[in-house]
Amino acid sequence: MPDCRVYICDDSPEYRMLLRMVLADAGATVVGEGGDGGECLASAAAANPSVILLDLNMPGVGGLEALPKLREALPDDVKIVVLTTSKAIESEEAAMAAGADA
Repeated sequence: MPDCRVYICDDSPEYRMLLRMVLADAGATVVGEGGDGGECLASAAAANPSVILLDLNMPGVGGLEALPKLREALPDDVKIVVLTTSKAIESEEAAMAAGADA
């Protein structure tokens, strides 16, 4: 993962820290973080990520709301991977319909 530049968007600081550690061990570079979809929308493009890890369930602007706006704002080659603890298949279907890659 040496060329992988990751932006993390999750409302849990502890989960973001865990993701940073795992990604660093894998050789990826974390180029930015946001605590909700609004922060992600405001700063992800400038961080020039190759991948965004996006939580769906966040206070404020949630991932599902931010996803189509991120798709519009980012280059087509940026992958958006949705993270959620929801077991609802509707969440997965909605995320994929809104532009998630995985």
